[in-house]
Amino acid sequence: MLKKIIITLLFGTLTIAAIGCGIKSNASDVTEDSSTVEIITSDYSVNEELDDLGIMTGTWSISDSTTMTDEIQEIFDKAVDGINGATYEPIAYLGSQVVAGNNYCFLCKATVVHPTATPYYTLMYIYEDLDGNVEIADMQDIELGY
Repeated sequence: MLKKIIITLLFGTLTIAAIGCGIKSNASDVTEDSSTVEIITSDYSVNEELDDLGIMTGTWSISDSTTMTDEIQEIFDKAVDGINGATYEPIAYLGSQVVAGNNYCFLCKATVVHPTATPYYTLMYIYEDLDGNVEIADMQDIELGY
């Protein structure tokens, strides 16, 4: 039951975070004013082809299953490889966003490498470019209120 509540809260957080945070998009031109951010890509043919397939670029697709596939696990492992000072265990794969590449969102259990460290939860956003290179784009710690 607690897991279902956490997942529901995280889906809402994912939606709000996707709107409010600056996930990497590798766009060719970004204009910004105080209330909106407009991203203009130069590769319209790719966007049109994705639209023809029913995939809208820039929108988040919530995962049907929180289970990690081998492909998703590999992306996660590449992104966290070489991180020192903390460990990150993926709890759930939440969704993806098609940009000039892909953004992925994971719910992770994080633990600072220290004998008395208390684990905490974070949303980790990973960007994968068109060449398969990955990097952590953003992390947002989750306050569970205890």
